[in-house]
Amino acid sequence: VKKSTHLRLQLLAKEEFKLSALMEESLQTDTLSPILIRPHLEAMDRRLRLVLQVLADCIEKEGYSNVVEDDLVSEGTNTGTVPQRRPQRLYRP
Repeated sequence: VKKSTHLRLQLLAKEEFKLSALMEESLQTDTLSPILIRPHLEAMDRRLRLVLQVLADCIEKEGYSNVVEDDLVSEGTNTGTVPQRRPQRLYRP
């Protein structure tokens, strides 16, 4: 998994950025609202926790660097800047 994805998933598991709450807020303006009812939104949170647990198990078993690919460019340490994504290569020999 890419590091940026792993970090985003971890963020969406936090109470203040909970996936279900963000999705509910985002979907409120949809003309077909409600698209997802509360039980479906809560299921998204449960599935996210399961994905994160599987990742944690893989990292524990195989090691972080064997599971997580660092796709973020380091701009130095503690610079206060947001890391930038590395440019994607279309072909990997």
